Amino acid sequence: MSLQPLVTCAIPVYNGAAFLAEAIQSILDQTYTNIELIIINDGSSDESLAIAQSFQSRHPEITVIDQENKGLIGTLNHSLELANGLYYARMDADDIALPTRFEKQVDFLQYNPGHAAVGSGFILIDQNGTKAATPNLPITDQVDLSLYPPMIATLPHPTTMMRVDALKKTGGYRPFFKHAEDRDLWARLQEEGRLEILREPLLLYRKHGENITVKHNPIQQINGLLADISAVVRSLGLDDKPVLEAYLSHKDWRRALNEFAAVLDGKRDVHYMRDLYFVHRRAWDATSAGSKFGCLTKYLLKGQLSMAAFILRKWFGKTKSYKDAA
Repeated sequence: MSLQPLVTCAIPVYNGAAFLAEAIQSILDQTYTNIELIIINDGSSDESLAIAQSFQSRHPEITVIDQENKGLIGTLNHSLELANGLYYARMDADDIALPTRFEKQVDFLQYNPGHAAVGSGFILIDQNGTKAATPNLPITDQVDLSLYPPMIATLPHPTTMMRVDALKKTGGYRPFFKHAEDRDLWARLQEEGRLEILREPLLLYRKHGENITVKHNPIQQINGLLADISAVVRSLGLDDKPVLEAYLSHKDWRRALNEFAAVLDGKRDVHYMRDLYFVHRRAWDATSAGSKFGCLTKYLLKGQLSMAAFILRKWFGKTKSYKDAA
């Protein structure tokens, strides 16, 4: 009997035949050996299922699930329901885990019981597997929900290993946050324990035209905003459902922000927060010129020249960070 705690690795796949075999093999090549690998074929129309089943026939540690298309969030939650491990490792069907990834992440979680999750550095590769870059990593030990926007610890999602009990306590991934489900998860998971990133690259992250961050960036940005708002509401001991339901009911991020102001009810300087969000995120690009002008005029009349200057720079593409408004 192995003394190593079991790691559940989940690979959701939707039409990922081009890179799936490499992803699976990289898990089988891990130096850490006590792994159950769950591959969920989410209604693919290509050869993804056949590839997964060919590996399953040769490796008893692999379970293959074939389901009608549920989307990424539903598929991840299904894999969590099936997980038998102490730890849950994320893996995308187009990436490559380097051989010591699981070994080093398990070691970290074993020796740091106060942490709920650990990610790692990664190296960008293109669709041909050519190394492109090693990105800068976010800082995970700075969490401050009083800032605008809030500072939330984040991890590179495909590199992450989490404690299954902590992940289940959060309720898993929430469908409100399509294409930004990880940002919402990090905000809730850090309520269960600390998050950390091992600076060493332990994953080859494949960048290509079918990545979610490439195909769905505007939706990801807006739902990331919604996740931030949700985190602030919960940090005050309030229910975030009214804000989320406002967004779902109206499909209008501005109405959700108004609901956000109503929920906070004077507990924060919500008008400043709302307008700063208004000018910061990609949703700004979809806003009418009249609304932008109204926002600018309000700050000019109030004499808040730094905010007015920030709005002008944002309007004409001269700023990249909310910190420019300080």
